[in-house]
Amino acid sequence: MPASPIATAATAAAALAATTLAGPLTPPPGAPQPTNKTLQQVEPRFPISQADTPFVIARAGSYYLTENLTPLATGSDCIRVVASDVTIDLNGFLITDSEIGIWDEGIDLAGDVSNVTIRNGTISNCEDAGVGGRIVPSTSATEITLEGVAIINCGFHGAVLGRGSIVRGCTFKQNASRGLWVGEASVVRDSVFNENGFLGLEADDQSAVISCTASLNGDDGFRVTRSTVMHCAASENAADGLSATESNLANCVARANTEDGFALFTSSASRCSSAANTLNGFAAIDSFITESSADSNTQSGFDITGTTVQRSHARANMAHGIDASTGDNVIDSNSVIANTIRGVFSASVSGNIVIRNTAIGNASNYTLSVSDSFGNPSSGSLSTAGPWANIQN
Repeated sequence: MPASPIATAATAAAALAATTLAGPLTPPPGAPQPTNKTLQQVEPRFPISQADTPFVIARAGSYYLTENLTPLATGSDCIRVVASDVTIDLNGFLITDSEIGIWDEGIDLAGDVSNVTIRNGTISNCEDAGVGGRIVPSTSATEITLEGVAIINCGFHGAVLGRGSIVRGCTFKQNASRGLWVGEASVVRDSVFNENGFLGLEADDQSAVISCTASLNGDDGFRVTRSTVMHCAASENAADGLSATESNLANCVARANTEDGFALFTSSASRCSSAANTLNGFAAIDSFITESSADSNTQSGFDITGTTVQRSHARANMAHGIDASTGDNVIDSNSVIANTIRGVFSASVSGNIVIRNTAIGNASNYTLSVSDSFGNPSSGSLSTAGPWANIQN
């Protein structure tokens, strides 16, 4: 019986596909030929091994660890960088020792170098800083990048980096002073600052701090000046959760810190939350706070001077919902609910503007000063309340 046209076509197509995809199985004749590439071309980076330490990087290029590095003698830096345009890949290895105080710095950066990248590894138990080597950012190496680095249990700061540095996905833990201190115009994101002896993170002018956490540090979790902080969380720090001077904060959380959740000085906070702090949820001077909440703090939800609080919420704080007793504040369109002493408290000689707020279930809803300008508190029908009235129940 002759094959059908369809079967014949399918067989031909399969044969063509096999011919097209299959390559020759016979190796070319003769011995394999050299590639004529040098070792530097095959692996164009410089290795660093235990035998090389202490190691000085004196020319630009890319370097990588081949093993863990442990100290051979006290009083030296494991790696010292005196050239710019350098990349150091820790390659998943450690620069460490079993006890603190052998290495001076894990990676020391000369103050005049720039554009150095350090990535992918752990530095621990250094006598001074894990990375850096200068006392303050203003004299430190600039444009430094840390990526995926953990710096743990160093005897000074975890790292001190100069202007224009970038820190991504790093951990700074149990260092004696600051976890990290960065100079102006730096970016720190997706990093963790835990159990450092002083500050978790300090960031100088024009820096950005994004999606970071700071917990159980010996002073403030975050301290920033003229900078932007977004999507950060500070908890159980021994002083303020987040202290900000002339800075902008958004979508941040502070909880269970020993002093104030947020300490604001000529700063703004938007959509932030502060709860269960030992002092106030927000302590603010000459600042602007909007769409934020303060809940169950041991003192007041908002303790303010010369500050505007708008469209925010204070609930179940042990003193006042909003304490405006020092005056020159604007308190507008907030809700204050179930605070232990007062919803809104003002005893100021200089006066406040208090309008369009809602107070429910506080021991005293409003205590206002004769110096204040306010919408008369109304507890009757809302249809008779004026547009500026403060509502209570």
